[in-house]
Amino acid sequence: ELVSESVFFPIDPELPLDEATMLLDIMGTGGHALSRGQTVVGEPESILITGAGPIGLGVLAMARLRFGCEIPIAISDRIPYRLGLAERLGGTPISVADGSLAEGLLRAGLSRAPALVIDTTGSGEAVNEALAALGRRGALVCVGHGASFTLEVSSRLIQPEASLLGSEYFRFGELASNLTLLRDNRAYLSQIITHRFPIEELQAAFETFFGGNTGKVIAIQE
Repeated sequence: ELVSESVFFPIDPELPLDEATMLLDIMGTGGHALSRGQTVVGEPESILITGAGPIGLGVLAMARLRFGCEIPIAISDRIPYRLGLAERLGGTPISVADGSLAEGLLRAGLSRAPALVIDTTGSGEAVNEALAALGRRGALVCVGHGASFTLEVSSRLIQPEASLLGSEYFRFGELASNLTLLRDNRAYLSQIITHRFPIEELQAAFETFFGGNTGKVIAIQE
C-alpha cells in the first residue's frame, strides 16, 4: 500500500522519537491555538490558560517561547502536581480546587482581565468561567473537546466585543518552525514529558496518566 509523502515530516537523526512527539500535540496544538488568538489580539498583554494537562502545558511553553518572559501567563488546574510543573515552565499557577476561576485569580493577585484566554479543559463550566474572565475586546480560544454551555450573546459577546474561536490541532506547514524551536529549547520543552513506559506497559501508562499526577506520558517501543 502506498502512503503519500505529505504524511511524513523529516526530523534530525539525533532527535529521540519520544522528544519528537512534542512537535504534535504539545507544540503543534499549543502554537496553533496561540496563532488563532493572535488573529484577534495580535501581541497579547496577558494570557490565561485553563487546564494544566499536557495540552495546557504545551500552550504555556509555546507562549513563553513566542512572547518571552515578561508577559504575565496564568494557568489554572485542580491538581497540585500539574500546577507545580506549570510554575517550573514559567506560568503563574491558579488553583481552582477549592473555588471558582475568578476566586483563584483574585487569590493570586491577578485582577487584570487577560487579553487572551485559551481553554484546554473541554469543560463547559471552565469555558463559561474563562469567558467571564476575558478582558474587553479579548479572544477566548477553545482547544479542549466536549464542552457545552449556554451563552448570553448580548452581555458576553456583543457588549465586551469579545471573540470566541475554535482551534483544532495544527497545520502541516507549522512543523518546520516548531522543529527549529525544539532544537533550540529541548531542555525546557522536555520538562513536559514526565513519565516514560515501555510499550509492554501501555495499560500502566494510561492508568498513570489518568491518575492526574503527570505531564505528558510516553509509551516507547524499546
